[in-house]
Order: sequence, then C-alpha cells, then structure tokens
Amino acid sequence: MEGLASRVAELRKLEDQYRQE
Repeated sequence: MEGLASRVAELRKLEDQYRQE
C-alpha cells in the first residue's frame, strides 16, 4: 500500500496548486 500513499500525497500537492491559482 506504499504506492497508494505516495499517489495520495501527489494528488494532495496537485490540489494545493489548483487551489492557489
């Protein structure tokens, strides 16, 4: 399940970027 956690972290980063814009 390590890959899943990494995927979630990446999605969170992308979400932050979208929110900033």
